[in-house]
Amino acid sequence: AIDIMVQQACDIVILEVGLGGRLDAVNVLDADVSLVTTIDIDHQDWLGSDRNTIALEKAGIYRRNKPAIYGDSDCPETIKTLVKEQDLCFFQYSIDYQYSLDKDGLWNWGCYTRLPEPALKGIVQYKNATNVLMVLELLKKQFPVTEEQIKQGLQKVHLPGRFQIISHDPFIVIDVAHNVQAARVLKQSLQQSADYERLHIIIGMLKDKDCTEVISVLESLADSWRIIELDSARAKPAEEIAAIIATSSQSAAKKELPTFNNFQQAFEDYKNKVLSSGGKDGLLVFGSFYTVTDALQTLEQAKAYE
Repeated sequence: AIDIMVQQACDIVILEVGLGGRLDAVNVLDADVSLVTTIDIDHQDWLGSDRNTIALEKAGIYRRNKPAIYGDSDCPETIKTLVKEQDLCFFQYSIDYQYSLDKDGLWNWGCYTRLPEPALKGIVQYKNATNVLMVLELLKKQFPVTEEQIKQGLQKVHLPGRFQIISHDPFIVIDVAHNVQAARVLKQSLQQSADYERLHIIIGMLKDKDCTEVISVLESLADSWRIIELDSARAKPAEEIAAIIATSSQSAAKKELPTFNNFQQAFEDYKNKVLSSGGKDGLLVFGSFYTVTDALQTLEQAKAYE
């Protein structure tokens, strides 16, 4: 991929780290600006068991003579130490830059005022957009961007699988959230939505994820669960996920925990038992990229909810 980018003489290349940072393939390049968006516990087998250890792995993309950004308010101590030791040109969200929100949903950042609400839903998207604006600010000499272009980008941005609302009537949303931090953001986004009265969940996860903690974040919102098998050798068996919900859940939703071989079967059951009743019910599909891929193939291609 890098070879193709060089051959095409790209003006701008945005590279996302696949796993960690220090040992990831993209780290062979010295970026003009490096952004670590946030740190949470994930991929422990590869990155370490605590935030400080994981933070050092991710901060491996920083360069001594280039701007380094940390896009969250809770900066791990290991990154703070690295910044001092290497005398990095460092910028942290909430300290060096932040946004302010107007009552009408418009928002402000630096010299930009009354920016439109990001097309990606959820309050966290304001912070994500703020981090992007910080990157653009640091690149403005090499890559000037107008305020009008920024507004267009905010309004047109589209990212499948991240609180992607498939339908408003009925309300159906899919999300690739598979760790505790992402589950908390997902819960916050759901609570801000007024498109449903009861929420039903279809979940499928991988066995190397903290399934118990993820479920504990969202269980209070669930009126029913449907658990699916994923087409992956890394998949956590549906029966094991059901057992976790049955053990941890304090709600009536644990009384019936059906399992299915795939999303299509689970969705057909949801349509027959819930949608057919005509109530104002919402559906959340989450837990893995595999879960979302399975759902998209059914929901978008066949418009199965119509």
